[in-house]
Amino acid sequence: WTRQLFRWRRTLVFFSAAACVAALVASVGSVEVDTGLPSIFPDKHNQNKGKEVLSMFTPLKEIMAPFHKPPPETADVCREDSFSDDDHMRCSLFWCEAKHRSDAPVTAPQVGFRREEEPSGSCQCFRREDEVECDGATEAPVEQRWVDALASEAYYGAAARAALLAASPGAKVGDQRQLAPLVLEEWETGIVSVMPMLRIQAAVPRDPSEANASCGWQELCFCGASTCLLAAEESSGWRPSAGGLSTARPGSEQAANVSNVSAPALGRQLQATSRWTVPINRRALVEVIFGIEVLAGPQLLRQINWEDAWAFQPRHDVTHHWAQRNMYSFCTSLPDELRVTERRCWIEDFRDFVVSRGQRFPVAFPELFQDLMERFVEVGVTGTASSNNFLYLRDGVAKASYMQFSIDLSRYASAESALEHKALWDSFLYRWNLVAHTTAQGAWHTSDLWVRAQAQNELISSTVMTLVIVLVLAFFGMLVFTKDATLAALVVLATMGVIAGLIFFIVVVMGWAIGPIEVIALIVFIGYAVTYSLHIAHRYGSGDALAEDGSDLAWLPDSMAAKARVRHARTAFALQSIGGAALGSAATTVGCSVFLLFCTLTIFKKLGGVVLAVTLMSIAVALGPLPAALLICGPRHPGVRGLSRFRDQLRGALEDVLALMAGQVAGSAQKYAVDPRHAAAAAAAAAWLPHFVAAAPPPE
Repeated sequence: WTRQLFRWRRTLVFFSAAACVAALVASVGSVEVDTGLPSIFPDKHNQNKGKEVLSMFTPLKEIMAPFHKPPPETADVCREDSFSDDDHMRCSLFWCEAKHRSDAPVTAPQVGFRREEEPSGSCQCFRREDEVECDGATEAPVEQRWVDALASEAYYGAAARAALLAASPGAKVGDQRQLAPLVLEEWETGIVSVMPMLRIQAAVPRDPSEANASCGWQELCFCGASTCLLAAEESSGWRPSAGGLSTARPGSEQAANVSNVSAPALGRQLQATSRWTVPINRRALVEVIFGIEVLAGPQLLRQINWEDAWAFQPRHDVTHHWAQRNMYSFCTSLPDELRVTERRCWIEDFRDFVVSRGQRFPVAFPELFQDLMERFVEVGVTGTASSNNFLYLRDGVAKASYMQFSIDLSRYASAESALEHKALWDSFLYRWNLVAHTTAQGAWHTSDLWVRAQAQNELISSTVMTLVIVLVLAFFGMLVFTKDATLAALVVLATMGVIAGLIFFIVVVMGWAIGPIEVIALIVFIGYAVTYSLHIAHRYGSGDALAEDGSDLAWLPDSMAAKARVRHARTAFALQSIGGAALGSAATTVGCSVFLLFCTLTIFKKLGGVVLAVTLMSIAVALGPLPAALLICGPRHPGVRGLSRFRDQLRGALEDVLALMAGQVAGSAQKYAVDPRHAAAAAAAAAWLPHFVAAAPPPE
């Protein structure tokens, strides 16, 4: 094996170094950081898959009011000709049997047997007179219902009112509200349409002197492709509208011309476009704390005492009216750059509570504030939780508090974008604290997103720094055992190659994100990367390496230099004496780690894979590239003897330098006629210093 390594020593070292560089480059380009808690379960385990499925749904507290009640199990479905005053509360749905309008185009159902109604150019209206006595009445009640795809208060109300006033001048428009939708079912085809319905109630002028003056009426207008069948039957009391309201859709050009009223043009009612880009269940939360100061920082090798890690700020006093003003202003004047989508500020709810009790906000008197606060913490609700959860109370006194804000930034955002947004909050809080009253100053913010982003930003750099420190300490540790700097440096280089290969295995081959488990594996298993190379280097520097008779070097050419022969002899001795034991040790480690690969828990799989990879790479480097490097540049006289030779060489060099200096001084004395005593002193120093270097007594 040594002969083969000798023949290919330069090639092996070159390609090994190139492979390490390529592995590092590929790893840097593919590295991902995971700062969350390590998952010990497989990806398809219910502990992980369940969280993934639940993340697709909006949390209940996001969509339900604080006092949410489940919907009733039964509900009333009313006919389309039900015209009661309490229809908006009593009827959860309206239904009628329908038929297709003769003047409407026939369209096929778009989804199953449900037709999406398109707005029509005109409406078909039916009227039913009130059968009541109204002698002497000067006003007649009118109720009008519009069944239209656009029939909503926001998009239809103004135009419908304009049409009603144009048809009945002097009419007094009263209640206008959105009713439950109307389901129109065509029995023959089975096609179902669901249409919004808008109700408008009004009182129109009536002339009591006219014998045929109406006492009021109800009117149904269908602007879609279908009309209710009963409304079209004469026996039901409904008649097509012959006068009064226009049969054109309110807001259309035809209706505007007939009524001579500029009704607003209506567009299709679409879902409002939100300016927020992140779904509600993925938005990050930022919490701003008032009245608390952090006392403890990171601790080395000891646990933090959480009771002593923080304290209430002595100057913070929420009973002061300026503190209340500042905190309320903080919540209501957040800049747009912070991208706050929802805020949960107890101070806003406290203000509403105070005003509802007939008091002024801010509360000027501490006694009154305390009385109101005691009642507020019992009944106050902030967001979907009790306001008490946002307050730090001691003996009933609010010593500190926090406010919570949802931001339009994903809680899974990259570290770069998260830290950029954190800087915006830092700047805003800094400016706010500068101008706030002393009783409100000291606010600071925190977020799980900031923690994850900072940890992710520091994880790689701190890992690299830790690896550098460990390698430096390993160098000095190996220097103690090998007593040779060259051997220690070669072992460190071999260890760096193993680390590069291990990073490539973790990041590129396995595709793992760098998290706590991976960092621990990289750092702890450096011992495996050092062990085999250290044994080879130690045996290379052994005093027994050159005690052989040299018969195994007979194949070397006679022209080979003595240095190469010594390196070959030491390398062959190291591989023969410890190579087999190192290979057997690696085999036992590999055999034990294989069983971890079949575990269910992810942490054992990862540790088993890392142990397997680092063991194979370490033994390969120790038996391949490292001996090849020793054959090229290994020290001939490692250890103490090498140090002695180095001291001798250094002493000889110093003697040569001092002799040269003495000659220069003597020559300068003769050239410039300097006092001869100076030249003699220089010559004496030149003769005295070499003996000092050799630790010998100076001459007389």
